[in-house]
Amino acid sequence: MSRVIILLFLIPVIGLISCSKKPRYILSSEKMEDVLYDIQLAQTLSDDYEIGLYRTEDKEALINDVFYKHHITKEKFDSSLTWYSDNMEDYKKINDAVTQRLKNQIEILRTTTAKRYDRNDSQLMPITFTLKPETPLLSFALDSNMLRNIDLTLIDWHFKALGASRRNQAEAVIEYTYPDTIVENVVKIDHNQEYTLAKPDLNNNLKNIAGYIRLVSKNMDSNILLYNINYMDSTIKR
Repeated sequence: MSRVIILLFLIPVIGLISCSKKPRYILSSEKMEDVLYDIQLAQTLSDDYEIGLYRTEDKEALINDVFYKHHITKEKFDSSLTWYSDNMEDYKKINDAVTQRLKNQIEILRTTTAKRYDRNDSQLMPITFTLKPETPLLSFALDSNMLRNIDLTLIDWHFKALGASRRNQAEAVIEYTYPDTIVENVVKIDHNQEYTLAKPDLNNNLKNIAGYIRLVSKNMDSNILLYNINYMDSTIKR
């Protein structure tokens, strides 16, 4: 008799657990946070007047690139958003985390800009730059005089791209010149992500570092935002 009572007691408990369990097709909290963060960042940056993404289809393309980056479909995201909207406690935690990450990103940009000006090398590369038909090229160079005043172990070329896709492409090229050879590295920019330009062994024989990032697509409405542009390693993690 007692066994029956125990079983009857467990049935509603199991039912409650199964009802609150997240369906398998719903994005995990960590994945949902990453997707929402990238969507919010894309929307914020695309609204910047310097980028000039005025057309609805251009902004939609940015959001679709976020889905492509995370290997999900819009339908899967919409279903997940609906589920989290019905589970407000989980949604609030995710939203608070996204908000904090955006605040941290703004602080990183401010700190990086301040450090750039403190080093008095702000003319080497801007923090942000928009590749478009009117400004299709961003070039940079470190000559031998500049290299003598730099800790070569800290050189680390990296930037983030927004608006890059298979339709809107760019490329980054960097050359390391030594007395007897030139080492070249070429990177295709066709996704919204962070890019790091590989570097060879840097030593005192290095004479020059030069390169450029250029717009490859010939579309009149091409716009690719480069941001968090930096060439020096830092304790700040992006």
